[in-house]
Amino acid sequence: MNFLEKTYPLPSPVETKVELKSRRQLIEEILADPSLRARLQDLMPTTTDEYRARNLQSILYSIATNIDSRVVKLFSRAMSMFFGRCFQAVEISFADRRKVDTAIENSAVVFVPCHRSHIDYLLVGWVLNQYEFPPIHICAGENLSFWPLSFVFRRSGAYFIRRRFKKDSCYALALHGYVTKLLSEGLMQKIFIEGTRSRTGKLQFPRTGLLNMIVQSWLEQNIKDVYFVPVSIQYEKVPEIKTYINEIQGALKKHERLRDLRHLFKMCTRRLGRVYVRFSEPLSLREQWASSEKSSRKDAHLFVRGLAHKIAQSINRSTPLLAGSLVATVLLHARSSPVSFSEIQAGARALLGFARAQGFESPGIEGQELKSSLRETLDWFVKEGLIQTQFSLGPHGLRLFCYAVPRRSRPTLNFFKNNGLHSFIEPAMAKLCDTTFPDPGKALQRLKQLLSNEFFWQQEASVISSTELPDWVAEIPKPLLESYFLTWRALREPGDVELEFKRAPHSIIALGRRWLSQNRLHYAESVCAFTIRNALQVFVDMGLIDSSAQESPSLITSHPRFQEMEKLFRELFM
Repeated sequence: MNFLEKTYPLPSPVETKVELKSRRQLIEEILADPSLRARLQDLMPTTTDEYRARNLQSILYSIATNIDSRVVKLFSRAMSMFFGRCFQAVEISFADRRKVDTAIENSAVVFVPCHRSHIDYLLVGWVLNQYEFPPIHICAGENLSFWPLSFVFRRSGAYFIRRRFKKDSCYALALHGYVTKLLSEGLMQKIFIEGTRSRTGKLQFPRTGLLNMIVQSWLEQNIKDVYFVPVSIQYEKVPEIKTYINEIQGALKKHERLRDLRHLFKMCTRRLGRVYVRFSEPLSLREQWASSEKSSRKDAHLFVRGLAHKIAQSINRSTPLLAGSLVATVLLHARSSPVSFSEIQAGARALLGFARAQGFESPGIEGQELKSSLRETLDWFVKEGLIQTQFSLGPHGLRLFCYAVPRRSRPTLNFFKNNGLHSFIEPAMAKLCDTTFPDPGKALQRLKQLLSNEFFWQQEASVISSTELPDWVAEIPKPLLESYFLTWRALREPGDVELEFKRAPHSIIALGRRWLSQNRLHYAESVCAFTIRNALQVFVDMGLIDSSAQESPSLITSHPRFQEMEKLFRELFM
């Protein structure tokens, strides 16, 4: 079987009148923009014109790509061999390819993928090259701008930006000018809506800095339209998963080095199964702005947040549900342990049923393929040491071959669970509320607000009644909620842990590990650095934490919502 499987046939190349200019020419034209020079003078009024121009030029050279069509072709061939070695298959699908072609011919196009792995940078560009799209400008983190990769990446279409530059107004102006130039030239771009790779396995809350620049450029310049194409990337096996689990458990992220990426490529020599790339229907910026209630530039930041939410929802809606997510979810939350294969199969069918009813795709696990896919996944989990096999007594004294999950493996299995959690979280939340709270509807709204930084909730009601779901489904959201409960208790009883605002997540992780050893927590996966950070931010947004108390954050017990949250956690865990 060819490793490249396309569900849409290769078309003839897209005709485009876009002229690829050199790096030097683009920068010279940006520097010649009188409006940009005027804004630069306002930022640096005490310096000379020559100094300002030289400073801006230096920043632009550190950012700008330097596309070379020969390097792009050679790099694409190398990636074909690399992906052929990595993956069993690359399956590609467009929601509406004709609309993408039309957008490229008439407007600026920005592809907006989720970010699962370093491979994403290579994969999306390679896929577009296989379909003979015009060259694409890929936004990459400055952490990848080191020799010799920067030489190859920059000539293959990458431009490099800093992760944070709020306090550097000159850098922000240079980046804004560069992005505006790419849009006005009609050049294709790719930006990652999450800003960084997801360490938890699910789509992270959007970072809207670059998206806001694009919207502002469209408002300020005479650009006809900008189309955003959401892109979902779903791996059966993510090569960096061990690094992610270390960071989940509190390890600091290390800066990428050539040795690290060489190690990543070495891991990729093992088969990583299939990878699914899904291009959603393009979103027109002009149409989104016209239909928005926000119609002034003053309200643009609110519009950008709404647009980011729509893009994220579209990514989730097109992300397939895979066997690894089904198996991990059943193993983590089945009522009994160890779990027999028949129980795993029944649980997987239940999850699959209401995910399909909500319109989610499940390639390779339909009908008779489900049983073999589940067995293959279980065999792989056993081989990786994530689960253990053992015999257990079943009905009538029969010995059953079963699977057990060691506590140390729960965070890794939770990563696989999170890959497909978006497709069944809403019915699971409804089931939890039905079985736990006296007023399920009110509780569901409160829990959705509490987890507003975790999921992109649909506005419409779920098409599945929670009464149709097995009872164990109510356990699915509990590890995530227990992370919020852990954070709440650490703030509620500061005597248990010494808290400093910047180091609060690490202190809470240390407390969580201690509570796990004392069996005061039920789920090892609830001790998660990224979820704890989200919980702290939600409590700040709710006004429950005094954000000005940088030295020792604590809950504001006099806040009207304090008792509401206290009651919510008591009914869930106490």
